[in-house]
Formats: sequence, structure tokens, C-alpha cells
Amino acid sequence: MKRANEEIYNILSTLHSDAQCELNFTTPFELLVAVILSAQCTDKRVNIVTEQLFKIASTPKDFVDMPITELEEHIKPCGFYHNKAKALKEMATSVLALGRVENFFQIQRSRLTFHRRVSCYNNLFNIIILVKN
Repeated sequence: MKRANEEIYNILSTLHSDAQCELNFTTPFELLVAVILSAQCTDKRVNIVTEQLFKIASTPKDFVDMPITELEEHIKPCGFYHNKAKALKEMATSVLALGRVENFFQIQRSRLTFHRRVSCYNNLFNIIILVKN
């Protein structure tokens, strides 16, 4: 991290030392789902949707097995539900193939670094890092 960024981070950390993630989740995978749904949506709305969604599907396998049209219906209140359902299915498939959520982050971070592409996962990485600390 560059020096200026570190200084800004330290100031913000001091000013907002009690800041917490507003998304409700119980597992790293659920956090991943909630963050994907949070794009262009309020945390409050995401929490309402995920409260019901996680009763039906809370594991990568549940999301992979769920028909995309059914998933779209569950997440419709979050907006952009076609794209978000596709992203959730792709993410769940990747997590299943890799075996662990942590492996998914490592691989996605590598891809971002090497290809320098912009990705919706940038927001995910930042939130996961902040929640872990």
C-alpha cells in the first residue's frame, strides 16, 4: 500500500473504529452471496432477501442445483436479478470446484492482478478483508 493510502486508511480506521459490516451472514459463502446482491442495492434490502434465500439455499451446492429462474425470483427485489443470478451461479460453481471459499478468493485475486481487469470481485475482496480484521 502506498504511504498516502496507508495514512488515509489509518485516519479512517481511527475515526470509524466501530464500523461493522451491515450485511447479515453466518458463513463466508453467505457473505459472498450477500455482497454480490448488494451491488446497486441497500444492505437493508439484501438482508431481507437473504433471510429468506438462506433458508432455501445456503451452500454452493444449493445454488448450483437451483434453477436460475427460481434463483432470479428469490433475488428479484435486489435489482439486476438476471446478472446477479448468473454471477451467483458462476461463483457457486467455482467455489464447489475449488473446494473452499478461500481458494476462490486466491484465484480471483490472482486473475485480477495478472490481467488487471476490473471485476465485481474487487468489492468482495475489500469487504472480506475488512470483516476478517
